[in-house]
Amino acid sequence: ATFSLIEAQQLDVQGIARIIGSIELSHPNDETSMHLGRDAGSQTVYPYQKGNVFIGYHSGRLNTDGQANTFLGSETGSSGDGQSNTFIGYRSGKDNKSGINTFVGARAGEHNTSGHTNTFTGFAAGQPNTTGSYNTFFGAFAGAGNSTGTRNTALGYYATVTSPGLINATAIGYEAEVNASNKIRLGDINVSVIEGEVAFSASSDRRLKERILPIPFGLELIHKLNPVIYHRKSNDKADLEMGLIAQDVEYVLKNMNQGDFGMVHHIQDGFYSLRYNDLLAPMIKAIQELSERVIELEKKLENAGIKDHYNSNTDHLH
Repeated sequence: ATFSLIEAQQLDVQGIARIIGSIELSHPNDETSMHLGRDAGSQTVYPYQKGNVFIGYHSGRLNTDGQANTFLGSETGSSGDGQSNTFIGYRSGKDNKSGINTFVGARAGEHNTSGHTNTFTGFAAGQPNTTGSYNTFFGAFAGAGNSTGTRNTALGYYATVTSPGLINATAIGYEAEVNASNKIRLGDINVSVIEGEVAFSASSDRRLKERILPIPFGLELIHKLNPVIYHRKSNDKADLEMGLIAQDVEYVLKNMNQGDFGMVHHIQDGFYSLRYNDLLAPMIKAIQELSERVIELEKKLENAGIKDHYNSNTDHLH
């Protein structure tokens, strides 16, 4: 068989084209790049850009000198420059003008502008994000509440932050919502059990602390708390739980002219939460105060000659 090389500006194929073997595609001005689709990479300026793959209608259309990008899908990364980005899915990274982002899923990271070093995976994951950086959102609509926040993590369908500018917040689980910076939320309001084989450990190293002072109250606080039994509204079973009401604890602490010591958490228009572990210290203090009272009472009984008489009358019980 004889083959000939034909140079042409345009190849039109009507019907079915069949290729057996290999085909090499690259941009005529840069063999490390490939643009495939109407207006894909049409504004590229050479030789400033290298290593770009733009596939799809308007994919990378306004990219002029961004390098090492891979865009796959209609209008992916179509609005500006950026480097080392990977956008896969319809309109993923459409408004992006920054770099080191990975958006996978239709409309993932669609409105990101200057945010960088983000990873969004899932339909519309991180879609509203504009300037937020170092975020990781995984799941359909994950990170739907974030726009400018940084270092946030959302894993699960509609797992998100409740405020657009939180920092270092984490939401894990179906529709989990975290409402404060430097906070982790596990599950939505229907979660009633968090289980593990071992207890949680909290950092308690002296080197991490300052202004260390004795607790000013023990029994005084414990006496004023109101332990209750209740049914959680989100629990469809008739299970009862024991505990405290966060608003009650807040009220007690305020009336003792004390701050909440981080024990009670409340974000405006959000739910209250209570850090039960913080009650351990005043409980220990209360036991110590009771112990001191018992010792003092025993001394008074002994001085009054009552203690020995009491012991002799109760020896037969042992």
